[in-house]
Amino acid sequence: MAILSDLQFDVANHIILVKAPRTIITIQDLVDTIRDWEINSPIGSTLPTLFTAGGKERLDATNLVGITMTLWGWTVQFEARNGPATVLCEVIGGNLVAQSNLYDDQVGTTDSNPFTPSAYVQVTYAKSASPTLTVTSGSGIDASVLAAAVRAELAPELTHILTLENNPGLTSTQATMLLEIYNLYGLDPTKPLVVTNTTRSSGDSITQTIQSNDSQTIITRV
Repeated sequence: MAILSDLQFDVANHIILVKAPRTIITIQDLVDTIRDWEINSPIGSTLPTLFTAGGKERLDATNLVGITMTLWGWTVQFEARNGPATVLCEVIGGNLVAQSNLYDDQVGTTDSNPFTPSAYVQVTYAKSASPTLTVTSGSGIDASVLAAAVRAELAPELTHILTLENNPGLTSTQATMLLEIYNLYGLDPTKPLVVTNTTRSSGDSITQTIQSNDSQTIITRV
């Protein structure tokens, strides 16, 4: 169980604030930290539950059903940055959805955006009809380490694209870079992002190798 110290709860506005400089948070971390606040906080313990969650049933020796977390009347917000460059933030490790009403007032509730926007922040998250979690052991690749390595690899390209100031549009090279970033996040439903312990690929055009040891993860395009 991971209880994060950099999550704050804005009760008046029903916002779960992820403080800077954190850019990646897992669904499991959200579940653990919110539930701890609901149980141990004098304020949280008086409120209707902020979320419901399901999943993690075992499929086989290494795979579990992924977590789907539903926020009830609350949203997640990554703390605003100073700019001018936009910071990419991610929610990983399952599905995050939201309902418009609080848990104790479900009459007429509707699907809603699980995120509250903030300045100079762009949030990406995956939604899957059949999410799965892979259990690893020993020196297997940790999901947060892999995500951080991918972000580090893409940082120069993202910074260049997001800080263009004097060009009215993207060049063909820049447009290709942006499209490949889009594909690497698995956002194209016709080109699912496929990740194994040793490779990462999107369609036929992007293939990367993954080399991992106890101290680092190296991702290389081939």
